[in-house]
Amino acid sequence: MSLNYIKYLLSEIFLSLKDNLALKATVSCWLFFSGIHVYLYAVGALLVFDVITGIYASMLKGKKFTSRHLKKGLLEKLALYLILMLASFVMEAVLKSIFGWESYFVVFLVTILITTYECVSICENILQINPKLTYLKSLIGLSNRMRDATIKYAEDKVESVKVNISTEIKIEVEKPIEKKEEDI
Repeated sequence: MSLNYIKYLLSEIFLSLKDNLALKATVSCWLFFSGIHVYLYAVGALLVFDVITGIYASMLKGKKFTSRHLKKGLLEKLALYLILMLASFVMEAVLKSIFGWESYFVVFLVTILITTYECVSICENILQINPKLTYLKSLIGLSNRMRDATIKYAEDKVESVKVNISTEIKIEVEKPIEKKEEDI
């Protein structure tokens, strides 16, 4: 498969999806109302697309491409995504049995998070392929700032929970145990 063919194929895919709002809406509805297997297909498709654009970007940069590096990165991502998806599916099943939910909201949320991460990675690869697309650089910067703010917020919340727990434990330890007359 030649480099020009891959470039042609990617450009045709982008051009065909650029203005097709009906296709985007159909795919979005299908993903929302279907079972977990479709979410796995969507994540898998984005993962493959990320690999293809990553290979193309590395070839353009002149980096040495090794199958070991690809296999290690691909298997790590695939394992992580499968674990996340299956764990969310199990959690969804537990929530269904407790609350009687009939939809895959947790799986959908995890899928959105994974696809967002993959889309950012694809945008980074496309930016390396065509540096003239400056709006992608802005989108990637925005995504990175949102990620950093979310991580900071989560770390602050975890720290506040740690402080509250340690304060409660300290209060319990310092409080003397009162004996009732019945115990004496």
